[in-house]
Amino acid sequence: MYDRRRGWIHSRVNLDFLAEGPDLILMETKTPVIKRHWRIIEELKEELPGIRVALAGDHVTALPLESFRNSPVDYVLAGGDYDFLLLNLAEYLEGRAKELEPGIYYRDGSGEVRSTGRFPLDHDLNSLPFVDRYGVREVFDDTGTFPAGGWLRRFANLMIERGLNERVRFGCNMRFGALKQEDYELLRRAGFRFILFGYESSNDGTISRLNKGITMAQQLEGVRMAAGAGLEPHLTIMFGYPWETREEVMRSMSAAAEMIKRGYVKTWQVTIVIPYPGTPLFEEAKRNGWLLTEDWDGYDMKRPVMRTPLSEEDVVEVTRKMYEVAFSPQYVARMVAAVRDLEDVKFLFYGVRKVLGHVRDFLPRGAK
Repeated sequence: MYDRRRGWIHSRVNLDFLAEGPDLILMETKTPVIKRHWRIIEELKEELPGIRVALAGDHVTALPLESFRNSPVDYVLAGGDYDFLLLNLAEYLEGRAKELEPGIYYRDGSGEVRSTGRFPLDHDLNSLPFVDRYGVREVFDDTGTFPAGGWLRRFANLMIERGLNERVRFGCNMRFGALKQEDYELLRRAGFRFILFGYESSNDGTISRLNKGITMAQQLEGVRMAAGAGLEPHLTIMFGYPWETREEVMRSMSAAAEMIKRGYVKTWQVTIVIPYPGTPLFEEAKRNGWLLTEDWDGYDMKRPVMRTPLSEEDVVEVTRKMYEVAFSPQYVARMVAAVRDLEDVKFLFYGVRKVLGHVRDFLPRGAK
């Protein structure tokens, strides 16, 4: 369980939470925490035997039967529109819906697992209620990528027309190659600040293999345009593909470091490639015998789970060097020059602490 004051609680389920007497609990789960969630479901069932628990998320959508084998979960909502599936499930349990929608797995009266069929993705998203939040200063849309084209321009212009661009800052994920310079400039006027790009490689062969539909040149152009419009690009840098050599990885890291030093990228994070269940990469890794483990606890990006030409020392070196770019003279000078007020100073010191933590995590053994 997670408590906002104490963080992760690894012991018993929080009894204060159970005192509310919930009838149905939904837990969104991911691959690295699925085993922990199975244990939490067991504890919930011990504390309140009559409670019903449902799981949703990418992992259980790919492997819906696994959680029934490993926990006393009652329902798995398999699909992207699981807020609608949850509503349908609640209404069904209350007798207000005649049947369960497609996309729900459940145990029948004999304990056998049944499925209502493949989940649809045709619900009317406009029918969802507004999120109940007040005092919002910044919003980040964490869908795979923010829509582009006419929809994006209508959204940005409405933000400007309604004056929301002066009250709320906005951020989103964006695909390289999706926008032009004028689009980035419109986003900036609409109150957008933070924009996140996934940087998988500088190797055009790898980019093509991952079906990105772009080139390294377009990646460089994308961060240059976004930064030129006054946005703050963030790179999620990945490495560790089984088919990439150490030299190719180092070239990718050098290209990313150069973008940072030029000022095209403000912040970044570095992660080892993890092939999650349900993705084409996971299926390819299984076919080719690349997987080192299918213990989901190991899928937390701390170490490789696929065979690669990189040694453990290479992984440590690559990660450490990418975070050390934050201490390059070019980057430090630019960050100091950007300080305008106390909030900027706080952000700068916060960033320094985080980077030092990452560098310390990836020091050679015996050097910590």
